[in-house]
Amino acid sequence: MTFNIVPPSDITNLFGNWLNGVSKKDKVQIQVGVCALLWAIWNVRNDFIFNNAKSSSFMQVIPLATHWIRMWSYLQPMEMRDALDTGCSRLEMVARDVQLAF
Repeated sequence: MTFNIVPPSDITNLFGNWLNGVSKKDKVQIQVGVCALLWAIWNVRNDFIFNNAKSSSFMQVIPLATHWIRMWSYLQPMEMRDALDTGCSRLEMVARDVQLAF
């Protein structure tokens, strides 16, 4: 929703045609974001399970995900980096607003 993308409606849609009609450039950026978010969730989970880390909020995943998006943006063409950074800033802003609401 942060990026004005309609979320997938079911499992078939998620793994099938969720990004049909999205430009190749946007599709790559979405895929980078999804991979970074999943990687962040995995790392927070592992830290919690194996290192007995205490979780202050589920929102701690967002800064970690945006960190990875920004790091991985250097692997993308220069013209895509600004869009990824802008997306990260928007996501962080939404996360801050959500956290303040709770």
